[in-house]
Amino acid sequence: SSGINAEYGGPYGLILSIEDESGATVITTDSSWKCSSTLEDGWTGVGFSAEHWPNAVKITDHGGKPWRWVGDISLEADWIWSNEGTLTAYCTKLLTGVYGVEIKNILY
Repeated sequence: SSGINAEYGGPYGLILSIEDESGATVITTDSSWKCSSTLEDGWTGVGFSAEHWPNAVKITDHGGKPWRWVGDISLEADWIWSNEGTLTAYCTKLLTGVYGVEIKNILY
């Protein structure tokens, strides 16, 4: 089965990696993600376009301060957050050409 590995918390940052069924990392957080401090209706839906959202800010590499290494997350992933300096961020990534990955029931 595919794996989703994520860490949430403050000081504010998000790091995530997703593996396919073979264990290869296919998605990681980086500054190409879009993050906003504004909640918009439908932002988690398939048809939502976040093109008007600013790109995420890379805070540090995986393992960089103020966070630690998170064992199940790919070393290629970056800690990211909204560039708007708020306590809440909504982050998304348009996925194209990723096959064999199924995302189910993310709880945090």
